[in-house]
Amino acid sequence: MSILTLKAGDQYISSGDPADFVALQIRGTSSVIVGGDMVASIPMGELGGELAMFTGGHRTADIMVSSKTAKLAIFKIEDITIRGLTPYLAIKLVRLFASASLHKLSEHSQAEESFVPSICPQST
Repeated sequence: MSILTLKAGDQYISSGDPADFVALQIRGTSSVIVGGDMVASIPMGELGGELAMFTGGHRTADIMVSSKTAKLAIFKIEDITIRGLTPYLAIKLVRLFASASLHKLSEHSQAEESFVPSICPQST
């Protein structure tokens, strides 16, 4: 694990790059950008970049610091596998990543449903 301190506008994840790390937002906020549009915000205590590890291994968005400064804990995949974390810690990290991913997917699904035009039939 490494700690990064970044400033507003610093981009630390780029669309198309391999998903070889996740970032825990320790301080500040970051913006998730897809196609030039901000689609989400990552507040303090949330993960960024973990979704790509569970959905194909490549980044689908850019992430950049949106607050004046931000501090991030970077967990590289090779750190987790090569250095051999204790099984307890490895399971805790996987649960944290999975929980964050499920939460984001749930939010994304709810947002998509809210954009369905009223003339489209809804399945019940």
